[in-house]
Amino acid sequence: MTYALLTLSNVCLSFFSKVLFKNLNITIHKGDKITLVGRNGSGKSSLLNVIAGGLVPDQGVRFIKPGVRIASLSQDYDFSKFTSLEEFIFSDISKDSFYKKEKELTGFKINFGLDPTKCSGGELRKAALLKTFMSDSELVLLDEPTNHLDIATIEFLEKLLEGSSKAVIMISHDRRFLQNLSKQVIWLDRGVARTLNKGFNFFEDWRDKIFAEEQLSLKKLDHKIRREASWAVEGISARRKRNQRRLKELELLREEKGRVIKRPKNISFKFVSGTRTGKVIIEAKGISKAFNGKNIIDNFSFTICAGDRIAVVGPNGAGKTTLLNLLLKKIKPDSGIVKLGTSLNISIFEQNRIKLPDSKRVFDFIANNQLLGINFANDQIIVHGRARHLAGYLSDYLFSKDQIYGKISSLSGGEKSRLLLAILMAKQSNVLLLDEPTNDLDIETLDLLKEQISLYDGTILFASHDRDFIHSVATHTVSLVENNKIIIDAGGTTNYTVPSSFQFKEKLQKKEANKNPKKSGTSYSKRDLVNDLDAKILLVQGKIDRLNYEIKKLELFLSDQDLYQENHEKFTIVSKELSARQEALRVEEDRWIEYESKKEELSLN
Repeated sequence: MTYALLTLSNVCLSFFSKVLFKNLNITIHKGDKITLVGRNGSGKSSLLNVIAGGLVPDQGVRFIKPGVRIASLSQDYDFSKFTSLEEFIFSDISKDSFYKKEKELTGFKINFGLDPTKCSGGELRKAALLKTFMSDSELVLLDEPTNHLDIATIEFLEKLLEGSSKAVIMISHDRRFLQNLSKQVIWLDRGVARTLNKGFNFFEDWRDKIFAEEQLSLKKLDHKIRREASWAVEGISARRKRNQRRLKELELLREEKGRVIKRPKNISFKFVSGTRTGKVIIEAKGISKAFNGKNIIDNFSFTICAGDRIAVVGPNGAGKTTLLNLLLKKIKPDSGIVKLGTSLNISIFEQNRIKLPDSKRVFDFIANNQLLGINFANDQIIVHGRARHLAGYLSDYLFSKDQIYGKISSLSGGEKSRLLLAILMAKQSNVLLLDEPTNDLDIETLDLLKEQISLYDGTILFASHDRDFIHSVATHTVSLVENNKIIIDAGGTTNYTVPSSFQFKEKLQKKEANKNPKKSGTSYSKRDLVNDLDAKILLVQGKIDRLNYEIKKLELFLSDQDLYQENHEKFTIVSKELSARQEALRVEEDRWIEYESKKEELSLN
């Protein structure tokens, strides 16, 4: 067995009155790949800080083997005092360190001369990662390393970590990243650290089993208390000593129940669709955009229809946010036309959380938000057309009273994301623009976000690096690749290199527009029809995959035996949604069979 690099023994840490963890014991060995999981605000980043030595626990012992060096990647860095990425990277590390490791770190692809104030979030993240891995260390601590990164860089980072003999402890919302790397999971839950000596793939089943066992134990305890309490009321007529003993036992049972830390409630939110839109939401024709003489978008045409879920992916700095802004007419194209459909009500989830005013109280930030209607007489806000007390609404997003009246600066990254979600969800909409919506969210919130998106009747455009999220949600993927090329694929694919049949079809259309000579009218027409059918089959397959995913989630939701009695209205609504999606699936499957049959006929003729 490899030697221990660092141990924590009986470590306790509190934040004001909240206990983050107590009696925590961890041993980290060479080569370990450990994932920290837990609700937002459960103390994951604080635990990394304790391990790094930057935070002294309230009690307990931290022991690090002499000579062991630690490299840390935090969620946020202050780039304001640096004029270039090079200056930031080499601010406390020699260039010799980079030259020694240049080959193995080239996958980060950094332009050292860039001004940090003009960089995308992904470019800043890559600079921070390069700085982390340049340092000589035996233990690497990574807090949300995949935030803002493009998929190609995430895959490079995975390979880098997989081939490393260093111990790695990571916090991440990226399921695929954790599944590919983790060998051990430490779960922070209600102040207790539980350890699973298996990878993240096994975590959710293990967690659910623990919850189920707790629920069963609590039911047994409740039954015992009810039985003893009933005896205490009805039967104190036997021997006095025996009576006193049983009363004492009842008191002890109640004390035991009082010590049980209840499972935290789940976050509660849903998207509410506004006015119905027309069939076409956005139509872009030949749009182009350049910055400082560099083409970002070149002659791009695309039509987005009602109900589409469009994922925009591509390398950092490729122009994902620019494309989204062009499609929503937030910026003007240099050439080409963008037409928006009628009755659009657009809600936006911004990528840049730095804009949150840290010095403000959470309550004041929501109360003074221009997107919400506020009644200052009784602290009411208008949510989906109905008045709600502001504190009650924020409690749905798991904010405690202390947090609601505390400063934004005291919130974790995930809690800040939930604050932005609270604003987004309060407004009715029929089009959502989500820019990196998964960053910093915990697993439970991510699952609910995917579920609510599947139930949302409107149209969604989103930029994301989260492969699991893209696969679960997208009906089409728009990939920005090199040389200003844009590839459109059906479904949640993340393919940057292999052209799809859409791209091939576009080439054929350009040839026809340029009136290039055809070798044979008959053969060209047949080839054109086959490629057209391929494109339609790909589209329909994407819709089938999405409908199957939504049906599975709805069936799981309806499998709750208590739902009908506890919330009959919700049961009825979800049942109707399930029937509608099952019917839509039948239609799409018939369409798929029709297209495949036509394609087979063409190949036989």
